Amino acid sequence: MVADDGAVADRLALRDLVETYAQCVDRRDAPLLDSLFVDDAELLVFDDPTATEPGRTLHGRDELARITRSVQRYVATTHFIGNHRVELAGDTATGETYCLAHHIYDDGSERRMLVWSIRYQDRYVRQEGAWRFAQRRLLVDWQDDRPMTAGERLRS
Repeated sequence: MVADDGAVADRLALRDLVETYAQCVDRRDAPLLDSLFVDDAELLVFDDPTATEPGRTLHGRDELARITRSVQRYVATTHFIGNHRVELAGDTATGETYCLAHHIYDDGSERRMLVWSIRYQDRYVRQEGAWRFAQRRLLVDWQDDRPMTAGERLRS
C-alpha cells in the first residue's frame, strides 16, 4: 500500500495539535492554547462517566481561556497522550485521543494525586494552512484520587 504524503502530513499535524494542547495545559500557556482553536470553538466536559450531557461547556475564545485558569488550583498537571485516531475529509477531520491526566493538589491535610482517564472526541478544521480544534468533547471514563506517597516528589 502506498501512503498518501498529504494524509500522512495531516495526521502528523493533528497529532502535534493534540500534544501541543496537553503541553499548553500543563505549562499554563494560555496564548499558545488559544491559538489552537477556531474563534467559535467549544469544549464540552463530561467529568461524570455516567452523564449523557456535559457538566460544563465553554464556547468561544473568551470562555476557552478558562482552561489554563481552571488548572491553576493544581500544584502540577501532566497529560500523557496515547491512542490518536483520525478520519480525514479534506479541510475537516474528526478524531479520538486517549489521555491519562495527572493532577497533583493539596487538600489541606495532605498532597493528593487525581488521575483521569480521558477520551477527547474532536472535530478539526484546517484554517490558513493550519489545523485547529473546532470542538473538543472531554469524556472522563474513570478517575482515581489517592494520597501521594512520601517517595513521590515534584520538581521545584
